[in-house]
Amino acid sequence: AIQFLLYEQELIYIRVKEEGFSTKDYLKGMKHLLNKKKVAHLTAICLPGVGDARIIDSAGPVLDAHEALMITTERDLYDYLTSLQLPAI
Repeated sequence: AIQFLLYEQELIYIRVKEEGFSTKDYLKGMKHLLNKKKVAHLTAICLPGVGDARIIDSAGPVLDAHEALMITTERDLYDYLTSLQLPAI
């Protein structure tokens, strides 16, 4: 977040009741970010500490709509990828 401010990028914080555990708050925040009238420009969504597939999947449409990046940690990416169900071959 600090680097975004250093490069004079806009920054939006979504406060959740309990970070990493309030899925409902994260999903509500994603709905707000999807509305381009409320948020005209979005460069990235930073989700450190979030490995929940429901939250990460809900960010997909927001990232697509704004042509934005997702910033997460290696551990959270691992948690997300290992939670996916692979198709039977």
